[in-house]
Amino acid sequence: ALYTNSLTLNQVLAHYFMGLIGVMPSNAVPIITDQPQPQSNIAGGTVTFSASSVSPLVTTNQWYKKGVLISGQTNTSLTLTNVQSGDATNYSVRFGNSNGSTNSVSATLTVFGSGNSLQWSPNANSGVWDAGNSANWINLSNSLQVAFNSGDKVLFDDTPGVPTTVNVNGAVAASVITVDSSTNNFLINGSGPLTGSGSLIKKGASILTLNVPVSSFTGPVTISGGKVVAGYYAFANSASITITNNSTLDFNGSTMVNGTPITVSGNGMGGAGAIVNSAFDLYGQVLNITLAGDTTFGGGNRWDLGVGSQISGAHNLMLNWSYGEWNTVTIGANVTGITLTNGNFGSKNMDTTFQNPGTVFTVSTNCQLVFWNGG
Repeated sequence: ALYTNSLTLNQVLAHYFMGLIGVMPSNAVPIITDQPQPQSNIAGGTVTFSASSVSPLVTTNQWYKKGVLISGQTNTSLTLTNVQSGDATNYSVRFGNSNGSTNSVSATLTVFGSGNSLQWSPNANSGVWDAGNSANWINLSNSLQVAFNSGDKVLFDDTPGVPTTVNVNGAVAASVITVDSSTNNFLINGSGPLTGSGSLIKKGASILTLNVPVSSFTGPVTISGGKVVAGYYAFANSASITITNNSTLDFNGSTMVNGTPITVSGNGMGGAGAIVNSAFDLYGQVLNITLAGDTTFGGGNRWDLGVGSQISGAHNLMLNWSYGEWNTVTIGANVTGITLTNGNFGSKNMDTTFQNPGTVFTVSTNCQLVFWNGG
C-alpha cells in the first residue's frame, strides 16, 4: 500500500495484524516476532533463550521445558546455568494477553559431554558399534583406533571405505551422533538400542535409515540434509525434531503419539515432502508441529493426526499424499493457508479447531475433502 502521509503506530500495527492473521490488534493474541533459537554448550556452561512478541495489550510470558511449565520463568528470556545432560531438551515460551495465547517454536538445547570425538573408521572396521569392545573408531584428538565409550561424540561421513551398514550390539549412548554424508547412505541396524539424551544431527544429501530400537532415545533430532528413515518407533520420545533445508523425515510406519514438537519447513528431498510416511498406515499420530516456512507433507501411505495435535506458524502448508485424516487438530490462527495438492483429506470433528475462521483450505483438481462428524 502507498500513502501520501505517514501512518501512526496504531495504523502500522493494524496493517501488520490484519495482513498476517486477518484480525485487528485489539482482538488478537500476541504475534511472535522473534522466535527462540537453538543453543548449545558444554556441560556446566550457561545458555540463554530469548524471544519477543508484539501486541497493543498487556502481555504475559511463560517458559516451558519439553512442554512442562518452568516455575518463575516469566521474562522474555530464559537463562540456564550449569547445564547438564538432563537439560538437553526443547524449550519454548507462551505469550499471552486478554484474548488468548501464542506458543513459540521449540528451540533445542544441545549439551556436549566430556567424551572423546570419534570418527567411523575405514580401516579394520568390523561394522559393529558397541560400548567398550570393538575398536572401529578413530579418536580425532590423536588419530588412534579405539572403541566407543558412553558419552563419546561420533561422526559418520563420506570417508571412502567405511562400512555403511552399522550393527549396534547392545545399548549405546552417544552425547552427539552426527551423520554428515552426501554419498554414503548409512543403515544403522541391530538389536541396539540407541539410547540416552544426546543429540542426533543429519547433514548432507544422503539417506540415513534407522533399523534399530530408538524408543529410549530422548535427545533432540536435527535434520538439515537428505532423508532420515525412521524405524522401530524412532524418535517417539525425542525431545524435539527440527527439519530444514528441504530435508525429509520418513515415519516409515513408526507411531508418534507423545505430542513430539516438530519444527519444519520446505518441500523435502526431491519435493516429496518434509514429513512423509512410506510404510504402513498410521492412525492417531499426536504431534505439535510448527511451520518455520512454507511446508509440504507427503507420502504414499496414510498418516493421520489425532486428538491433541496442533499445527501453527505463519506459513502455507501443502498436502501431497494419498490419504490423511485429522481428528480435532488445532490449527493456529497464524497459519496462512492449507492446500490439498494430491489425494484425499478427511476432516473429522474440525468444526471449531481452526483458531482463525478465515484460514483458506484449498482443494485442488481431482482431490477430495471429506467431512466426518461435522463440518
